[in-house]
Amino acid sequence: MKNTDKSPHIHFPKVPPEKAVADYKRSQKFHSIPTLYPEFDVVHHNDPKSNLALLQIKLRDTEDILAKKRHQQRETRADLNRQWETLDEKESQLRENFITFNTVTDRLLLVYRLNGSRYNNYGQTFVQENMEKRERAERKIIEELALIEQRDEDIKKHIARYVDFSQEA
Repeated sequence: MKNTDKSPHIHFPKVPPEKAVADYKRSQKFHSIPTLYPEFDVVHHNDPKSNLALLQIKLRDTEDILAKKRHQQRETRADLNRQWETLDEKESQLRENFITFNTVTDRLLLVYRLNGSRYNNYGQTFVQENMEKRERAERKIIEELALIEQRDEDIKKHIARYVDFSQEA
């Protein structure tokens, strides 16, 4: 029969295990051997040229960061200016609305006074009606809160009864 398997055959050397362990231990100590570099390849910290190069690199990095921050600040400032413009527009619209409201109410009061309508004291009755509405709303809120407290107490009582019944069973 012919071997049709095309994978390479791996042959392990016949080495006694104690020798293989020694080789393994030596290979583990290999990374702790100090690496020696030629004298011209070592950067000296006292060398002014290397210090200058390091400082130039730091300067370039900080200039890049500063440029990004300035760009971000410009965008933020433009956004704030847009917000201020919209706020100014809304403020002017509100002023115009107040002015038109005042003129309309003044005209209405004048018409009501001239016609002798039942709203002769339009401003006073309007305020009185609002006060009555407010008092009714406050009373209703107080009643609703009392009802909520009562229902919470009822729920607690029913839960206590349920616990008592479940313990008895």
